[in-house]
Order: sequence, then C-alpha cells, then structure tokens
Amino acid sequence: MSNKMIRGGQLLARSLKQKNIEHVFTLSGGFCNPALEGFMECQIPVINCPHEQIAGHLADGHTRITRKPTVCLVGPEGFSNAVPAMMEAEITLVKNGKNRTILIFKKRRRQNSRRKNGHRQEYSMIKINKLFSKDGKILSEAEKKVVPVKKKVVATKEEKK
Repeated sequence: MSNKMIRGGQLLARSLKQKNIEHVFTLSGGFCNPALEGFMECQIPVINCPHEQIAGHLADGHTRITRKPTVCLVGPEGFSNAVPAMMEAEITLVKNGKNRTILIFKKRRRQNSRRKNGHRQEYSMIKINKLFSKDGKILSEAEKKVVPVKKKVVATKEEKK
C-alpha cells in the first residue's frame, strides 16, 4: 500500500468512472476545481455550461438521447437553479392572451401627442396540477382548499367602554 494522499475530486471521478459515467455537465469554477482535476485524470469529458439550469437540461437531454447516465454537478448556491431541470409538471392551459400596448405621452405643443409604442406581448396563463420527479413519482398535488375567511368584528365606541 502506498501512503499517497488522494483528493476528494479524484475519489469522485474514480467512482463515477466505475459507474460508467461518460459525461459531466457543470458550471466550472471555485467549488468544483478538485473534481475537475479528477475528471481530467480519469479522462471523463466535462461540458462547461454558462448556468446551472442549462447544465441540468443538457444532462437530462443527453441522458434521454444516449440512454446512458450523466452527471450534473452544481454547488450549493446553484442547486435551486438546477431543480427545474430535474422536475416535470402536469399543467392545464387557462388562457392565452396579449398584454396591452404602452401609451407614451410626449411633451409637445400639439394636440394628439399621445402615441402607442411597442407591441403587445403574448402570454399563456397556466395552472400547475402535479409536479413529478424525472422518475415519474408525484412530488405534490395541487389541492383546492376552501378556507373560510374570519370576519373581523369591529367594536363600537360604546362596547369598548
């Protein structure tokens, strides 16, 4: 046995290599530098992404196309950005519509100086019914709860005395 010290990134890369992980999607920098060194040593390709959510979606798409597991490596501060890539939802379309145009007032010495400017931005209003993890398990179900509103009783001046 050798007394050579092994860094955590090398252990991570070796264990991923044993699990036949061929690609890692990440936002390179600070927290993952030791892991990147290990990936270089084990010759695991690392795809550098500009954002955690993009890394998650690329890893998901790559896994669906190749049918091989991939890894999305994000730090604790970027975990909430990667969560949408790990979830799917059942939605209902409520309505499609367009916002109103912006009315611009220009200070001029003329009548009809009001002008409409811009375009009408399209939007879709949706209702999220169920949230699923990527393996199809239901995370939560949207429930319609009718909560009775307690009316605030206002005491008159005579009752306060």
